[in-house]
Amino acid sequence: MTSKVSGICLCGTISFECDQAPEFEANCHCDDCRRCSGVHASFVFVPADALCVTGRTKS
Repeated sequence: MTSKVSGICLCGTISFECDQAPEFEANCHCDDCRRCSGVHASFVFVPADALCVTGRTKS
């Protein structure tokens, strides 16, 4: 099964796209993640060679 994962930062400068299905998906409810985001943090792991990041980063 192939699914596309994509997203963009809040200011719209950086975007990412992956045309392969995620290898792993998780939600973290630890104190650190909840402190940073106000709620749980969601993670999606995709193959690095299938990930395309566009936009200008600071570093």
